[in-house]
Amino acid sequence: MPEPYQLKVAGPAARSFEKVPELIATAVVEFMTGRLLENPQRFGVPVIEGERILRIEEKPKDPKSDYAVTGLYMYDQSVFDIIKTLKPSGRGELEITDVNNAYIARNEMSYALVDGWWSDAGTFDSLLRTNILVASQFEGNSEEISQDAIQRSAAILRQQ
Repeated sequence: MPEPYQLKVAGPAARSFEKVPELIATAVVEFMTGRLLENPQRFGVPVIEGERILRIEEKPKDPKSDYAVTGLYMYDQSVFDIIKTLKPSGRGELEITDVNNAYIARNEMSYALVDGWWSDAGTFDSLLRTNILVASQFEGNSEEISQDAIQRSAAILRQQ
């Protein structure tokens, strides 16, 4: 029986879970493609060759792909052994990108593309966007904000 996976959500982010990626390796990282890379310095960006991830670069100035790491990771129990080997970064923190790159070096990392929407929530603007998208999935109190206004705003955001 395989060991249970550890689910890690890094940083403030939200996404719809319409389809959970199949676990086909020891570790799984999820990527988003497209519009988010207007500001690649805010995200981890994978370097991909064919179907293989070569490495993940944290907040690159010159991204090597048009994908961004969403911050949703699934790991097996060996993640704790990897964490014990990490050294603090220049910011004085242990970096999740170093964990992912350790799995990549062991050829034990796979990836899935986001199915549905994803939104970063690390800035005031992206937090507003995320709140509108989440609110659009639920019936709210129409005395506070009309459901119609939320749905129209969410429809506009999903097209961006």
